[in-house]
Formats: sequence, C-alpha cells, structure tokens
Amino acid sequence: MSRHRALWKRQWFTCHECGRDIPKPNGSQFHSFYHRGRMYCSTGCSNRSMSRRFTKPPRQKPKRPTCPRRAIWRMQWFTCTECGTDIASPTVNQYKVFRRVGRMYCSKACSICHRNRDNSRRMAAHNPMRDPLVRRKVSETARRRGRRPLVIGGKGRGVTVPQQVLMEHLGREWTAEHVIRTGLPKREGNALWYAADLAHLPTRTCVEVDGGSHKALAVRERDARRDAVLSRLGWRTLRYTNEGILASPEKVAAENTSTISR
Repeated sequence: MSRHRALWKRQWFTCHECGRDIPKPNGSQFHSFYHRGRMYCSTGCSNRSMSRRFTKPPRQKPKRPTCPRRAIWRMQWFTCTECGTDIASPTVNQYKVFRRVGRMYCSKACSICHRNRDNSRRMAAHNPMRDPLVRRKVSETARRRGRRPLVIGGKGRGVTVPQQVLMEHLGREWTAEHVIRTGLPKREGNALWYAADLAHLPTRTCVEVDGGSHKALAVRERDARRDAVLSRLGWRTLRYTNEGILASPEKVAAENTSTISR
C-alpha cells in the first residue's frame, strides 16, 4: 500500500462544490484532490464547478460616474440672456452653451435673436462701406457693369402719365418730385426725406398720385405715417388715385385750386 493511500484513508473530506461529506473517497477523487486541491462528491458537481470556472461572465457596461458639475449646476439659478426669463430647470445642452459662451437662453428664438443682433452690431462696427474710398470703388464698378439700383414704386422712373396730366391742368406753380427733408435721426425706421409727386411750395401743399399698390394695408399704414410726419413739418397732403385723375383731371385740379385758395 502506498504511503499516500494510507494517509488519505485517515482524513475526512467534503465536496468542494456542494459541501457534502465524502467519508470513503475513491482513487479518482483522491487523484483530483492530490493534483488540484479539490474533491467532488459526484460528476455533476465536478462539471458545474468546471463550467463556472471556465465560462466567461457576461460583459457589464460600466456605470457612468456622477459628474460633480452636474450636481452643482442643478443647485444654481439661471436667467435668459435675451429676455430675462427665469430658467429653473435648464437642460444639459443649455448648460453646455452656458459653459462655452457664458450665456443661457430659454428658447431657440431668443438664441437666434441675440445672435442676429450681435452679428448686426459687429457688421456695423467693421463695415467697409463706411470708407469713402471703398464706396467710390463700388459705385464705379457697378456703373461700369451697367447695374442700376432697385426702384420701389414710381420713384426714380420719372413723372408718370397721371402726374403729367394733372400738372397741365394745375399750372407752372407746381413742382414734380419735390424732395422734402424730414430732419429725423437715422434710426428706428425714420425716413430722412420724402419725395412729393406734386408740390406747391408757397402754400406747402403736396399732392400724392397713388397707384394700385397703395390699396394694401401695410402701404396705407406707411402713407399715414408719412402724412403725419409732413403735417408736423407744416405740409398739407392731398391724395388722388390714377383712375380718378385720368377720368376727370379738371375736377381734381379745381379741388386743388380751391384748397390752395383757402
């Protein structure tokens, strides 16, 4: 009998997998214990132990560490840079913009409005057209290429047919396309000057010959603002349509003469 065999018969063994007592281990069990340091009560326990040891565990996605900044900005209070609205619970994207540019907006409309105003301010400060030399070169190039400025309405196209008909009945005291300076500052949409279709300078009376475009609501509001500005400057405005002048120019001329005489 081997010395090892005599020794293991005087020891007490337990299953390495399930923990059961093994009072009489056989030769193969003792062989496994002698070489691997483990003994199993059955083949099932041995297979389960081996499958657990050599099977790769499923890969777990590592947990994203909690960023300390995320906890800090949730305890702060922000306001919209554009409209001043309180932003009690800003989103992650809003906070990213705040960290990058130092501003936070409550909506995309406020962001676009602030960006457009900032671009306009930067362009006004560095506008090359403020240089007289640049303006002269641009004008010469446009004139050489045959370009003309865009014309709105009847301005810049000469005297229209209804204006010529009415001037023939009114007389030589009336001036066509007379420029009236408003003296208003160039801001907030103010007009620096208005061109009267027909103007009587001694009595400061102007006649406007309106076409079909003056029937629109926006154009009528613009005409009302124009009449109010000219009224503050001491000018009286009389308005007639192209159809009315061409249909009865004598009647329109008589109304103007009566207004001037009064």
